[in-house]
Amino acid sequence: ASLDDSLRETYLSHGSKPESLLPILAGGLNERFSSGLFRNGTYLAEDIAKNDQYCTYDERHGAHPELHKLLFDDSGLTHPGSLLYVFVCRVVLGHVIRTKDGQTDLEDDAHRSIWSSQYRELTTIPKTSTPLLHHSLLVEVGGKLDRY
Repeated sequence: ASLDDSLRETYLSHGSKPESLLPILAGGLNERFSSGLFRNGTYLAEDIAKNDQYCTYDERHGAHPELHKLLFDDSGLTHPGSLLYVFVCRVVLGHVIRTKDGQTDLEDDAHRSIWSSQYRELTTIPKTSTPLLHHSLLVEVGGKLDRY
């Protein structure tokens, strides 16, 4: 099925450590388990090369027995060694708020905060009759991010 532009649907990538794969496969990505420069959240990237910062190598078969059983033993595939894991995710961004500094709204002339409460929720969407929170944060290069 094609992407729905009205929902700001896109493909993004998420790099992970081998020990995190089974919990992600079982329960999906979870913002409570990821913390970074912009607090807890599900971190996704437009450029797959960004993921190298979040991956660790799975060097050999047997280092992660349950994962290797699922990915290799049960399928008859061979572990290639020095393996990195990246999820390609179909994502609905919804109402996006943009920032460069992790504090202020890039598109607001008054530079309002992107946060509605102690870095736990994004601020409200302007001009909504019932206060609705932004669905996603897009961080532009040039402020807190030097690359990508």
